Amino acid sequence: MEEVAIDQGVGEHYIYDANQLHSRDRGIFGHAASQQAGALGASRFEPAPWLKPQYISLIHASSYSPGGVPMYTVRNVTLAPDYHHGRSVISRLLWGHHTCALNPLHPRAREVMLRWIAANVDLPDLRADTQHGRVLQFAFQRGGSHPTRLRLNIDNAHGHIDFYMDRATRRWEYLGAAN
Repeated sequence: MEEVAIDQGVGEHYIYDANQLHSRDRGIFGHAASQQAGALGASRFEPAPWLKPQYISLIHASSYSPGGVPMYTVRNVTLAPDYHHGRSVISRLLWGHHTCALNPLHPRAREVMLRWIAANVDLPDLRADTQHGRVLQFAFQRGGSHPTRLRLNIDNAHGHIDFYMDRATRRWEYLGAAN
């Protein structure tokens, strides 16, 4: 582990070992790399308490996309758009096509989904620590290039609606949908 911290250069680094998820340390270790007698050295330190729950949640994401992006899936989401016409049950569901830009009511449909997410989805790895508002992210996620994704499966078999977390604004943003 020390070698990995030294390779990262001077500073504090959190290094994880997926083979040790069930150990007391939960597989995450802190190492401080510094100049020691003209060479880089590393010393271990205990990760802050806020970090471990976020780390465990991030490791246990529902799945990871081919690009390594954490993706959480919520199954059996059944919502009605706030403008349904009271026909059959199927016509009252909010489907992926309600959220696409071709639907003139898509802003309202997306807002229904965002309100539902705010009320029902609580991911510990996105919950900021109470003292400083810190949120863990892997190095490859810096700059927003690999944001955490959320997939809402509609009625378990009728398509999905995808969102991603914009870490800068701390808001879920619409990504796309499929029926």
